Amino acid sequence: MASAAQFAAVTPTGRARSRVGRGLQVIGGLVLLLLVVPLALIAAFLAWRQYRILSTWPQVEGTVIQAHWIEDRSQPGRAATYGAEFQFRYVVGGREYQAVAAQGYNGSYDQARRWLSELPVGAHRRIRYEPDNPLVISLASDSSTLSFGVVYGLARWALILAGACLIMLIGGWRLGRKPQLPAP
Repeated sequence: MASAAQFAAVTPTGRARSRVGRGLQVIGGLVLLLLVVPLALIAAFLAWRQYRILSTWPQVEGTVIQAHWIEDRSQPGRAATYGAEFQFRYVVGGREYQAVAAQGYNGSYDQARRWLSELPVGAHRRIRYEPDNPLVISLASDSSTLSFGVVYGLARWALILAGACLIMLIGGWRLGRKPQLPAP
């Protein structure tokens, strides 16, 4: 059985544990405030915006007249990201319009090719248009992943980071407690 002196020799002092614990709590709190809260707020705003589009913008049948993938290499040293862009022809109130809609998030080249294969030139799809300006369109047609992809992605990262913050906050609290000496 270990004596109190042996136990004290192998464990950090109470002050060192307390400093490490407070440090973990501060880091966890900062990550929570600077990353998790903004991500959650952005996800909530985008979810509200998509809900508003789904509930107030009328639907119309559109025909894809042009489809191509887009490449983004704007960040040096990082891999390119890809997306898909579609030009639609549709009729609103007896007047023909043409407008462009792009995927709301970037992905891999394979993902962009899959989007293009799902909506080839000549394909018909229900699209939504802004009532005050029919040239503004959205591919959001229902409560699917396509409509809420960005929201799901941001919410997932917010939850992952919130879990990491919780671990840091609890770990910091536990490290800050006084060590219990073993019973003699």
